[in-house]
Amino acid sequence: MRLAHIMMHAELEQVICSGPRQGKQFTYALLDERAPKVKSITRDEALEKLAYRYFISRGPATIHDFAYWSGLTIKDAMAGAASLSSSLFGRSWMAKNIYSNLLFLK
Repeated sequence: MRLAHIMMHAELEQVICSGPRQGKQFTYALLDERAPKVKSITRDEALEKLAYRYFISRGPATIHDFAYWSGLTIKDAMAGAASLSSSLFGRSWMAKNIYSNLLFLK
């Protein structure tokens, strides 16, 4: 039982992760060897990517829809949408500004 606790702790500390199975046997691997390194991005780039993915997949939608779905503040949601002005099309409809990709609202 002690080995199981040691392995669980190593996984929680992100030292090891589940490795490939060898037959019916479970294995472990060093996390640095198994998971590729990810490029860091700035907060503004993250907001832009999140807004782009949201409005492309769930648009047409409002800034309030995006903020509610993502848990962002309205200010951050607006900043994310503003950075996508070339990719998004905004239109006023029933006294609300809605955003979507350019192909949908034309």
